Parts: sequence; C-alpha cells; structure tokens
Amino acid sequence: MTGTSSYADWVEILCESKVTIERIRAIQMALKQKGYNPGPIDNVLDRQTKTALLQFQKDDNLPQGNLNLETLKALGIS
Repeated sequence: MTGTSSYADWVEILCESKVTIERIRAIQMALKQKGYNPGPIDNVLDRQTKTALLQFQKDDNLPQGNLNLETLKALGIS
C-alpha cells in the first residue's frame, strides 16, 4: 500500500436516451430561473449550459460532472 486511499460514490445518472431536447430545454430554463446563465434557451447541451450546470452542482453540493437524477430533482425536473 502506498498510503493513499480513494473511494467512488455511485450516482444514478440519466441515460443518453433520456437526454431529450425537451429535457435539455427544461434544464436550461431551470438553471436560468435559479440565477445561473446557461446561455440561450436553445435545447443544446453546449459548453455554456454545462458550465452553468456544474456551477449549480458545486453550489448545491451535488454530484458533479454529469446529468444525475439528484441534480435534476434539485432543479425541479422529473
């Protein structure tokens, strides 16, 4: 052993087939309503939307870096 330890948290994420344009739009709108800037509400999960999503996840102490169910719930999206 090297003395370093690590662990992984299991996080339930949204499968790719569930990432629809309607859901992306809902994410963008929810982020905007919560004071984040996802860029234009254009149904595209682009860099600006991902940046806003990551900041929301950090600010709310949520699992970061993906579309997980915990984040969607915090945004009010089912």
